Amino acid sequence: MNAIIPYAMWACFIIGGLGILAIIGFGIRNLSYGKMSSGSVIVMVIPLSIWLVLGLVIGEWVRASRLAVMVAGGLAVLALVYTGIRRFILQ
Repeated sequence: MNAIIPYAMWACFIIGGLGILAIIGFGIRNLSYGKMSSGSVIVMVIPLSIWLVLGLVIGEWVRASRLAVMVAGGLAVLALVYTGIRRFILQ
């Protein structure tokens, strides 16, 4: 039973990688067709860039992943608070 675990892990990595490639491909296609604004693409790239910068600076990719999730979550909360306060003040 333990012999199948490496194959199952590789299958998950391959399927996950194909999914990420499909997301990138369809994102580029929708951007070129004008179905998406470049601002929404930039918002989607921010967590990836945070992860890459933290990974290169820290050198430990697992720790960088945890920090990137916390930083991206914190930025999302700040964005929600900012838009809520802005709408409250403007109305």
